[in-house]
Amino acid sequence: VEINNIKVVEHHFTNKKIDGMTVIDNYGITISYEKTSPIVKRNFTLCHELGHYILKHGGFYFTESVDSQENWLEKEANIFSAVVLMPDIVLLSKIYYRCDNFYEVQNSLEVSKQALSFRLSNLFRKYYPNNNIEIKKAIESYKNGKNTSIKFLFHKIKEHIINEYNQYQPSLENKV
Repeated sequence: VEINNIKVVEHHFTNKKIDGMTVIDNYGITISYEKTSPIVKRNFTLCHELGHYILKHGGFYFTESVDSQENWLEKEANIFSAVVLMPDIVLLSKIYYRCDNFYEVQNSLEVSKQALSFRLSNLFRKYYPNNNIEIKKAIESYKNGKNTSIKFLFHKIKEHIINEYNQYQPSLENKV
């Protein structure tokens, strides 16, 4: 946001149909969010709108609304938002190593139940593409306070997540 001089502002429409909006014009880039949204929705919306810009979605404006969730660009921005707010390594740490329950993870990351469920589902489908039923059951059990199934899913992929994380090399400036 700072590097690209993106303005972040709140808006309010009485029908509350537009949660977020990105406008790119001659004046710059502006991202806005519904000011009456709870913090978990606001966090997701801001990252979602930033995703449109970072992912270079063609166009000059984007709106996140109740009616636009089936659009491919909206889905991609949702995935971007979920990954930014809930990185693999953070989920591994909180769920597998610390044994935080679903609501502890949700509250500490300030995300909604739906966002956390969506993120876990996408994460596991990446590694277990043909096990949708097992993944769904593990997430539902985890929501109900039972973490055995979800820890088992993490156990099988933990080394991959850790290796992927360790491959990231920040710039020397960031290291300092």
